[in-house]
Amino acid sequence: MRPTVSIVLGPQFIVYAGLLFVSAGTLDWPAAWALLFLFFGLNLLITRTLARDDPASLDEWMRPLIQKGQPLWDKIIMPSLAVLLAFWMSLMGFDAGRFH
Repeated sequence: MRPTVSIVLGPQFIVYAGLLFVSAGTLDWPAAWALLFLFFGLNLLITRTLARDDPASLDEWMRPLIQKGQPLWDKIIMPSLAVLLAFWMSLMGFDAGRFH
C-alpha cells in the first residue's frame, strides 16, 4: 500500500473517532467502534483493490477535495459535504452518548 494512503487514512480515522467519541463523552461505545472498523476496513479493502487493479483511479481518489481547474460547483459542494459529515458524526455521538 502506498504511503500516501496511510497519510490520508490515518488522520481521517483519528478525526472521525474524535468526532464520535468526544461528542459522546466516552470511549465505551461499541457501535461507534464497529462503525469505525467497518468503514475503514472496507476503505482499506477498496484501496488495496484499486492499488492492484487501477492505480490511476487510486491516485485521483487520493487528491484533495479542492483542486486547481475544478468546476466552481465542485468547490462548493465537496467541502459542504465534508462539513455535513462531521456534523452528522458529532450528532451521532451526542445522541448515543450524552443524550441517550
